[in-house]
Amino acid sequence: MPKLYAVKPGEVREVTLPMETDVKAEDRTIFLITTPDARDFARIQNELYEVKGFGKGRKEQFRTGDQQIEILKLGLRGWKNFTDGNGNVILWKEISENAKGHEREVIMLENINRIPEAARAELVDQVRGEASPSPD
Repeated sequence: MPKLYAVKPGEVREVTLPMETDVKAEDRTIFLITTPDARDFARIQNELYEVKGFGKGRKEQFRTGDQQIEILKLGLRGWKNFTDGNGNVILWKEISENAKGHEREVIMLENINRIPEAARAELVDQVRGEASPSPD
């Protein structure tokens, strides 16, 4: 079992994704992530399962897609060296300090929507601390 290291909530760190292991180091996309605090993780876990209705009209649903987006909204802080299929650099859209809730949400979703699904899944693992441990 690997060594356990303390979490540093709020500290931004640079990570690359396992899917780019075969890509030259200088060509890899670097994602800037942070670990959300325990309360945010608990809130997200609470929102994972949804029940509506009663009796025969009762519907139960796992909301794993919502959970992924919420984790990325809390933990993704930017990227470096992110390009499209034509080699054009994709810039991170910064959220101004004056931005209100809905505006912040729209900008963050624009950023997240640029990331392919498989990469989003790997990023969620990184934000949640489920990737390889590191003493850094």
